[in-house]
Amino acid sequence: MELFATLFAAAIHDFCHPGTTNAHEARKDSALALTHHYESTLESHHLASALADLLKPAHNFVHAWDSADYNQFRILVVDLVLMTDLAKHFEFVKRLGSAPAGSLLPSTELKADKTRMQILLVCAIKAADLGHATKPFALHHKWSTWVSIEFYKMGKAERALGLLPVSAFCDRERDHPNFARNQLGFLSHVCRPLYAAINHAFSSDGGGSNGGNGGNGGNDGGAGGGNGGGGNGGGGNREAGDVLEGTGMAAGRLARLDANIREWSAQVVPLVHLDSEVS
Repeated sequence: MELFATLFAAAIHDFCHPGTTNAHEARKDSALALTHHYESTLESHHLASALADLLKPAHNFVHAWDSADYNQFRILVVDLVLMTDLAKHFEFVKRLGSAPAGSLLPSTELKADKTRMQILLVCAIKAADLGHATKPFALHHKWSTWVSIEFYKMGKAERALGLLPVSAFCDRERDHPNFARNQLGFLSHVCRPLYAAINHAFSSDGGGSNGGNGGNGGNDGGAGGGNGGGGNGGGGNREAGDVLEGTGMAAGRLARLDANIREWSAQVVPLVHLDSEVS
């Protein structure tokens, strides 16, 4: 049940996404923000939309389940999707990174520990949510571009509504010249700490959770920059399965992410040099 609920949650975690952010919905006091009390607005919307669709007669594969199984499934799905809210990201990463090395290594004790199992499942869905950061650079670059375009559309809508200043990373004229720098910041400050903490939790020796950022420009981008906070964070559900498989995969994903950080760093360094020449 835990595995199925996690895969289902990963599949629907951005269902019916409007192409905006929680902050945008709050700024305009939207119907979504009001409906969900300004708390994890979009994540709550994804859940409500997906579960309502699931319970339609044509889609209701849970109709034959007993109530205990359905309730366990529903609670897990809700908890997991809500944890994809980036407002909860840094606290979770801090908690995971401070746990003993190897705390999520497969064991009989782990399976019996509901708290640690829940943490494991959250690792899986968050790895899926940010999974594009660990794809080969060409594919990762496509996802970054697509979501940045979504951000720029949101920024254009904000300007039309008079919601000024336009949200960070959403003003095409202001932010697109810093595209590479913003991606570098997103990978270095949002994605890498997560994957490093997961690697730490899956490695008996700690896996170097506090290691370097894989590039020489990790501080050049804004901590909230990049492309995970809006619509489809990208990557697909394979990462959820990979994390659940356990050891080996986490280190491999971290290595790919570091390679992408180096790629973005190579694009940012010339910009930094040009900036210094102009000044």
